[in-house]
Amino acid sequence: MLHRIQPKKRLIIVSAVLLLIGLCCFLFFKIKKRHRPLSAPPLAATFRKKHFETGVLLLSEFNDLENVKGRTISAEKSSSGIKSCKFSLSAEYGYAYIKKLADLPSFKTLRSVQLDIKCWARNDLAGAQYLLAVEDKTGKNIAELSKPVVCYKTYEWNSLRFTYRIDPKLLDAENTIKLYAWNKGLREFYVDDISVSFFGEKDKNAAGGHAYKSNTFYDFESPDSALSTQSHYIKQGIAHSGKSSFDLGNGDEYGPIVNRQFGDVCAELVKKVNMSVWVYPLTDNATVELAVSLFGPQDKSYFWQGKTVGPAFLPKEKWTKINASTMLPAEGSTPDDVIQAIVRNKGKTKMLIDDMEVVYDDMAEPAGNPSSIDPTALYEKKYTAGRNKPPFQTLFLQKQEINNNNGTFITDQKSPYGTSDLSPGNNFLVGDFVPDKNGLDEIICLKKNSQGMVSWSPETHRFITLWENANSADSIWNAGNDFYSGDFNSDKKADVLVVNKKTKDWGIINFNGESWKTMGKGTGPKPEWINKKEPPASDIIQPADVVLQGNFADEKTSVLRFSTSWRFELQWLMPEADSYTILGNVDFKGYPDDHNPKYYEFVKIIAGNFTDNKKASLIVIMRNCADADFNGKACRKYENLDYLPNSTQLYQFE
Repeated sequence: MLHRIQPKKRLIIVSAVLLLIGLCCFLFFKIKKRHRPLSAPPLAATFRKKHFETGVLLLSEFNDLENVKGRTISAEKSSSGIKSCKFSLSAEYGYAYIKKLADLPSFKTLRSVQLDIKCWARNDLAGAQYLLAVEDKTGKNIAELSKPVVCYKTYEWNSLRFTYRIDPKLLDAENTIKLYAWNKGLREFYVDDISVSFFGEKDKNAAGGHAYKSNTFYDFESPDSALSTQSHYIKQGIAHSGKSSFDLGNGDEYGPIVNRQFGDVCAELVKKVNMSVWVYPLTDNATVELAVSLFGPQDKSYFWQGKTVGPAFLPKEKWTKINASTMLPAEGSTPDDVIQAIVRNKGKTKMLIDDMEVVYDDMAEPAGNPSSIDPTALYEKKYTAGRNKPPFQTLFLQKQEINNNNGTFITDQKSPYGTSDLSPGNNFLVGDFVPDKNGLDEIICLKKNSQGMVSWSPETHRFITLWENANSADSIWNAGNDFYSGDFNSDKKADVLVVNKKTKDWGIINFNGESWKTMGKGTGPKPEWINKKEPPASDIIQPADVVLQGNFADEKTSVLRFSTSWRFELQWLMPEADSYTILGNVDFKGYPDDHNPKYYEFVKIIAGNFTDNKKASLIVIMRNCADADFNGKACRKYENLDYLPNSTQLYQFE
């Protein structure tokens, strides 16, 4: 016989069952939360939306390139519309996005720039990079960040995203941000639908705001709350900067440890942590590990990864910068989880550590540079590079104003015979042909049907034409002769040596202020006392190189090696007894718009003391060639492009 359960007891049993079911559901979802399957949607999407509502997005701009003109804009392929930017063997650079910081709302709060593009390629892009450059008001490049361009899927459009962290020290209203792709390996690929977004740090005092700290730097000059438990390690003495460093003189295993919550360092759940630190081993056999750990509730670790740098890269009693980049799990983290960055003295040897930086971002490593050794360490004063071994520092030529409106004519007015309209296909002679108190060099331009001489006027700050002449059949300037400049009769005045190409008969002519007079002549071959001074032979100078000599920095004569065998290359060399020392690679700045001389197809450079008798300058003649078979040496027809107009400019080392 069954007994009926009392109503009161039945209520207790039902309540217990419901409580048990509720507890099981709670535990189930709790466990599921900590072990999300890979197919689960990332939490970053929800977190990102909440952050955008606080007003951190400063500006976002999109360009589908449909209204952009230029030689790299192509209608062959497109992600949207009909146009895209095409890179190829002849296109090392393409469309550049430019934004002056003063044009950004609240630019002083700017912390990162996000770039989204569409990319199409047939194969590996061989080191292609997307660069963010910061230039000051003079056009000088003061900072540069690079991200590798990798199209993972070939023969289709890829969506790529790059994030660049902006140092607050660069936030000057006159500075400009420039974003552009560098086709380093000269491969063919296409870029379209370019979107640029600027993100700023929200003011702590703003309503509903949140201050993010995505870059942490310690110079150990004073105790920091994040390192309060290790403040006793901070000691004065040997330091990379300042007076203090982090002392592991007792061989302690763990150095600086930095803890940050995801929600405190960035708007999104970061994908990568970048660390760098300067290490000073006090003994041999030092080994350092840079590690990142992730901690969830109850301080339980669910991720760890480290990168070790061994003794081969850490010489005793020398500061060496090491760094590492750690990719974080794509899912499984929350804004409340903790990122721990650790410097571990894995070898437990005695050492000092200084200038530690942790950046919470998805920045990629520079292509071709291992993360264990930072390339910036090569420029430290304590580092001595091997002679003529890269990397070389970059030295800049500054554009000088000559009041020719950046046109092809070097003078402000067109001359009757066109000899001041300089072309890379012309021949030139340089020398002080007209001695006067300023001691400046003149330039003789030899064209097919005319010749002319121009000189700098210190009074008007312009080049002026001193002499012009139309060619005639019996002219001494005809194509049957070779011409050389120099002081051949030791009268401290430049002459012109004329040598007949067939007979080798020669003559020396001198300018008297109005015309040219013969000072001496003879029959071939050219006399031994007439020597054209050549630089020493060396494996650094190749047969096809153009060698320019002059006092480019001081009274000492140095050499510029100009090579266009593969792409534009200019190096500054110091002659020695039988060779050269490479002082650095040379680039240009101060040019109008994006008209860097090295972007042009046909360039000729002339060196001389044109505006300063104690410092040489360079006249740079830049043209674009319309010939389909242009070989880099001769051009039948020039073309003037709106985005890269032909020009003649004057440059000088800073």
